[in-house]
Amino acid sequence: MIKVSVIVPTYQPGEGLNRLVASLDAQSLPRDEFEVIFVDDGSPDDTAERLREIASTRPHVRVEQIPNSGWPSRPRNVGIDLARGEYVLFLDHDDTIYPDGLRAAYNFAAANGADALNGKEVRTHMAGWGVSSFTGDLPNVQGRDGMPPLQPMTPHKLYRREFLDTHGIRFREGGKVFWEDIFFNLKVQRHASVISTLSSVPVYHWQATEGSGSTGFLRSSPDFWRWLREIFVATNDELGAPELREAREGMLLHQYRGRLLASFNGAFAKRPESERAMIFAECRSIQAEFIPEELDERLNSTDRMRARLLRDGDLSGLVRLPAVDPGLPGVASLIDAMWENGALRLNAEVIWQSKSGRRHDLVRSEGRIYKRTAATSDIGGSRQLVDVTDEIEGASAEYSARDRTSRASWSVPSRSEVDVSSDAKPEFVVRVQGDFDPSDVRGGAPAEKGAYDIHVRAMLAGSASHRRLSSTIPPLLTTDGVQSALAYTNADGFLSVDIDQGVRRLGHALELDLALAQTGIEDGRLSLSVPLPGTDVRGDGEIETTVRAARPVSRPGLIARLRGARAPEAKISTIPAAIVCADGAATLVARFPEDWVAADLIVAGREDAPQRITAKESLS
Repeated sequence: MIKVSVIVPTYQPGEGLNRLVASLDAQSLPRDEFEVIFVDDGSPDDTAERLREIASTRPHVRVEQIPNSGWPSRPRNVGIDLARGEYVLFLDHDDTIYPDGLRAAYNFAAANGADALNGKEVRTHMAGWGVSSFTGDLPNVQGRDGMPPLQPMTPHKLYRREFLDTHGIRFREGGKVFWEDIFFNLKVQRHASVISTLSSVPVYHWQATEGSGSTGFLRSSPDFWRWLREIFVATNDELGAPELREAREGMLLHQYRGRLLASFNGAFAKRPESERAMIFAECRSIQAEFIPEELDERLNSTDRMRARLLRDGDLSGLVRLPAVDPGLPGVASLIDAMWENGALRLNAEVIWQSKSGRRHDLVRSEGRIYKRTAATSDIGGSRQLVDVTDEIEGASAEYSARDRTSRASWSVPSRSEVDVSSDAKPEFVVRVQGDFDPSDVRGGAPAEKGAYDIHVRAMLAGSASHRRLSSTIPPLLTTDGVQSALAYTNADGFLSVDIDQGVRRLGHALELDLALAQTGIEDGRLSLSVPLPGTDVRGDGEIETTVRAARPVSRPGLIARLRGARAPEAKISTIPAAIVCADGAATLVARFPEDWVAADLIVAGREDAPQRITAKESLS
């Protein structure tokens, strides 16, 4: 039985095709249980020849060529008609599938009888992509309140083929069809009984390839507004049933905020006057036709003001608004961290501010908190528009850890609380505590060897900013005597965790206190032993590592002296070492080559701040 048909529309895919094929070759799902259908959309280069060569050595791969249609919709539809699998998955021609993606996605979908499965999706340069959607393995999210069940609305999911055929679900054709995936997924959402979410295993990697993708999704383009209007029409048509009201309003709000009201950001005033007028007219027309005024009450304060100005026809007010009500990101800074029983306890605070340090300008009045824009008469009326009391009290933050190799982000158990000052001009901060446990990172699985970058997702008034966690802490080590995890401040000033010396050797990264060091001669060889106080030790054993050490160079060679060269201070070498764990304590131990003697200079510690000690002085 063919479990999954992977449908790949191609059009001059370039080198990304090699990456895609390699990811399919690496699948844990046996090749006789899935097929790959390449549908080339009339590529004018050698793509068809490349595809035939790929298929010649892979019996589970098929190639179909069609005349150029100008968009992935037609090739995908052809692929559906050719597919034999129980499920289909649409794979763009320069993206990849994670090694266990097809197996895990199919098993979870089949176990729950899913009409569609939203598998964990990763985007190369967006650490926060889809994080709010992939919060757990959920058998059925259809009909639940909140975000649309297929968010993010990409086509990179599993769909039951019989379900698509039964309801005649296909991609819109006819040249360029902006957001064709949204039109497709609206039909899926309308008819599906079961939509599952798989978060514990990454499935799809949306790769960033220079020059790929369409450049037409610009607000300055009339096509942008033509197709955006079509999305609102399709939302009402597909989700118009009374029982789908919450889903319909959620989708309308999502597009209203993200594509209409977001047009009036700080960059709006910098657009040419003709562009501003066009965008304003298009937004006002769509708002009047599709957005009932009662939905404005579900917006945050910034969007409520934008919506009011738009309904009032106040273009000049929308141009001025960002200057008095700027969008500010939540910026997180680490306060302290420590390992406790193998888990990294994190304490940080989040402040919403610009790069220049500008914060929200607030005022307290009669027990409520308002933006000071309430004092300006041109924002459109009631102070209720700028009442942010509930928004501030509802602010929150949570940690995530991003695997630097796979680019997948994983949620970290977090708790947060808001602290609001009682001043007449109040300020607020969110304090967030979390526990990064290397034994339970990847959806219940342990962290793999490598580096994880810690991020904080800061949420205020329905808007989220996802940024790396600023840090100044020294390196912190935990170990069970076999495996290690090192928390450290990376070169960019953010917090990272290295698992099992994936990117940093412990002997180079740790800050050694050489005042505690002991040196000696053992079997005629120089040895160094440095206690590592503060290390979280949970077992006995030895972890191999290295240290950097140097011997003094007394003078340069004859030729170098003739050329006027000065003697280097020392010659650096990398020496084998070990972190020895016993009785709840850790010690770095190094034994040097036989030709090193007690008078040699030992250089240890971090590369950017070497510490020094001489064996001769230590022995005395």
